[in-house]
Amino acid sequence: MSNLIVLTLEHEVEARELRHTLKDLERQGLISLDDAAIIEKDPDGTIHIKNELDTGIKLGALGGTIIGALTSFVFPVLGMVVGAVGGALVGKSFDLGVDQKFVKDVSESLKPGGSALFVIVRDAKPDAVIAALKSHKGKVIQTTLSPENEEALQQALNERK
Repeated sequence: MSNLIVLTLEHEVEARELRHTLKDLERQGLISLDDAAIIEKDPDGTIHIKNELDTGIKLGALGGTIIGALTSFVFPVLGMVVGAVGGALVGKSFDLGVDQKFVKDVSESLKPGGSALFVIVRDAKPDAVIAALKSHKGKVIQTTLSPENEEALQQALNERK
């Protein structure tokens, strides 16, 4: 089962830095992310949403490309392109995304110059993740974690080293 975690941070760059930290943990096999998105609010109040493709879309596109290549000997390039697009659309139908009204509410609640990080975590080694998060400061605003894990996450974000 995947867990949604939404954090707000004081500065625009902090969400990007935190996402980079989580990607490093993923490369080390300490966390598995299904999706991640960043909302940044410029000092002038302009909102920017930077969303990564979720795993379903990536797998759908890859599968579609393979099927397109195998079934289209006459027009191989066209077959791969059509297969990839079709596969991405199928993957999107399994979207793990977040309610858009909630995303809008979080965007509007950010202070100018602030940011938010939305992550969908499939699996994690909690001790390693908590240790890595201590170098970041933020606030947990929404999560599907257990109350104990949510509290440990917030404590880590409060103990910036």
